[in-house]
Amino acid sequence: LFNMLQAITANPLDQGSEHFPASTISITTVDVGNTASNVIPRSAQAAFNIRFNDLHTSNSLNEWLRTTLNKAAEGSDYDLSVRISGESFLTPPGSLSEIVSSSIKHVLGITPNLSTTGGTSD
Repeated sequence: LFNMLQAITANPLDQGSEHFPASTISITTVDVGNTASNVIPRSAQAAFNIRFNDLHTSNSLNEWLRTTLNKAAEGSDYDLSVRISGESFLTPPGSLSEIVSSSIKHVLGITPNLSTTGGTSD
């Protein structure tokens, strides 16, 4: 499992794009389910989160994950469960964003900061 996690986190997915920061992979949990420290675990599980930009799709990342994990697993059996919370999207700077920004400034008196930071799970 550690070889697999190292394989997917060893290198950056990208350096970011014109409108987005770099994609990230964060390991969120690793567990073997043991309550005693002197027992060799039968199995282990991990969870991770990928926040990706417009250089990727969920399908391209799923393919990359499976290829990378298969190589790192070195013949060991594993299960991969993928849940997509959303695709990267962008409303490019232009007339729509200008109209929305102008309307917000007119009604609220503040100029919005057009940004792609954060994510669909925020």
